[in-house]
Amino acid sequence: MLRYILLILLFAVPLPIGFVSHNKNKAITMGTVLRCYLYGQFLMWAAFQILAVPMIWIKCSFKLLLVVFSLIMAGCVGWGIKNLVKAPKKFSISMPRSPLIWVLFLLSVFLIGYQAYKYITGMHTDQDDARYIAEANDAIYYNKMLLSQPETGEYVGDFSRVPIRDVFSPWPIYLAVLSALSGIIPVSLAHTYYAPVLLLISYLAYVCISIQLFKENSERVIFLFLVTIIHLFFAGPAINEGAPPVHTLTRIWQGKGVVEAIAVPTIICQMLIIQKEDNKANWFILACICCGACLLSGLGITLSLVLIGIYGAYIVCCKRFKSIPWLMLSLAPAIVYQIIFYVMNTESGYL
Repeated sequence: MLRYILLILLFAVPLPIGFVSHNKNKAITMGTVLRCYLYGQFLMWAAFQILAVPMIWIKCSFKLLLVVFSLIMAGCVGWGIKNLVKAPKKFSISMPRSPLIWVLFLLSVFLIGYQAYKYITGMHTDQDDARYIAEANDAIYYNKMLLSQPETGEYVGDFSRVPIRDVFSPWPIYLAVLSALSGIIPVSLAHTYYAPVLLLISYLAYVCISIQLFKENSERVIFLFLVTIIHLFFAGPAINEGAPPVHTLTRIWQGKGVVEAIAVPTIICQMLIIQKEDNKANWFILACICCGACLLSGLGITLSLVLIGIYGAYIVCCKRFKSIPWLMLSLAPAIVYQIIFYVMNTESGYL
């Protein structure tokens, strides 16, 4: 029963939330559905980031955060379902005729399934992972967020014993919310259940990129196949932590792993969408993706700032000055948290 609840949280809830920003007069296609699922994930993460950081800072209880976040998400689900029902549907799938493309597609599905299977049957752990799980457990069982020493469980009452980045990128607390709602303990949730789901979401982001880059399904299949091959065989040794595929395939449940596996390709995909259709809604979605990336890790704050900033330089070079205010809006979450993170680290003596 608990697994079904978790499946609803991970699959059924993000999709309607992603349709919150959808124009009800615009037709829904298969590509729209895939993108809206990604949007739903990041809207959930962005909403949690906006709620959690101030509530953690003023030392609110975990249960209060859980209730407020759940109510907001329930409202977003209702709003998204309303947009989904009212919008016209236009589903058409053209199947590739080439046997080679079918072989590559089936190989891609097999390799992605194999990677998900390895997450289900095995896991990687390290000191960072132990800290994340300890922080999630502490929130659930003691109703306090980041106020204890993760290594010993000693209650401190302030944030002096946790890295300051955990306060401003509270990914472990989000894991605690999923755990509390599903009834599955954080360690099983992160390692066994959520990890393969995050892996599938990562490849979904690459599928969305392929839709923007290529018109033919055969080209998209080849692109997906190459991505799976690169992830699986060209990451280098497992100790090479600088390679994104290593985090994708060994510890995607950690915040920086989610950044590299999901946030980076999603930001790139959204910038490709804006390049084709520069409107307010797409910029707003990019801002939400940026804010959601800030939840995941300090790396999410930095990388989203760099990626969107580089795109901003391109916009200036192209003299698209009307888009600059929307660019600044999309950068605002990363800029704000980067400044706060820098100031807090300076005051604590880390910089």
